[in-house]
Amino acid sequence: MMKRPARGPVAAILTALLAVAGAASPAHAEEDELALTLGAGAWIESATVGDAEIASVAPIALVGLRYGLSDFWQLGGSVTAGVSLSGDHDPAFVGTAHLEAYYFLDVVTWVLYGMAGAGVLVRDAHPDVLAGTASGPGFDLSVLAGLGLDYRPARDWSLGLAIRYHVVVTDLDRTSPTLSATLGWTAYFE
Repeated sequence: MMKRPARGPVAAILTALLAVAGAASPAHAEEDELALTLGAGAWIESATVGDAEIASVAPIALVGLRYGLSDFWQLGGSVTAGVSLSGDHDPAFVGTAHLEAYYFLDVVTWVLYGMAGAGVLVRDAHPDVLAGTASGPGFDLSVLAGLGLDYRPARDWSLGLAIRYHVVVTDLDRTSPTLSATLGWTAYFE
């Protein structure tokens, strides 16, 4: 006859974890709270110019501001700016400005969230510019969807990672969907 393992230690550990989770304060930005994010990351895109596929990576800086409509929903915006680096062209400016909606799932000090938004993508290395059919920066409509994860050990700040998947709506035939990833520090103001 087989012996059953003792359940006492496992039950005690689970009970302790649940007690700690229940005693923790909410970690996400709540209703009527502002959250300011400063971050750095990378912009990765690929565009077709003639018959050539040109990939570029841009280190970017991000500034974001959002406002808590409720404990779970927030509205805000973000601005990124960087310089794309590619062997196929000179360093060129890339930037975005988006209005975004966020939905937060709070799990003690780890906060998972999703986002969606729309805005503008500005590129000096726009396919029209690279092909020689336009001068100056190119402007395109961009929509995004993303996920983020914040670690919020204190009520007034957090550190997090956000990944945004961008679709360049006004240049679908030449610009592949683009990815941006940023590490950010967020300050919360009531």
